[in-house]
Amino acid sequence: MEDSLIIYKSGDDLRQDALTLQMLNLMDQIWKSAGLDLHLTPYRVSVTGDGTGLIEVVLDSTTTAKIQKDAGGMTAVFKDTPLANWIRAENPKG
Repeated sequence: MEDSLIIYKSGDDLRQDALTLQMLNLMDQIWKSAGLDLHLTPYRVSVTGDGTGLIEVVLDSTTTAKIQKDAGGMTAVFKDTPLANWIRAENPKG
């Protein structure tokens, strides 16, 4: 079993996060079975109680907040292009 870094979070309902990540894992499996590997690294979320949980830290990752900040700060959040531009820049062969 590999070691993982985790964050303990309190005061936030992580049930939606857990469900979203379960769906993302399922979609990743479907895409891979169809020959499309998007190299996703979905992190794990464990709900431990009402408003508490554990979140896996993904090392060497870039947050969407950083991508948007680098693309123009606060106004980049309202644009459709920062994430698409970052994906293209990080994957020049595709």
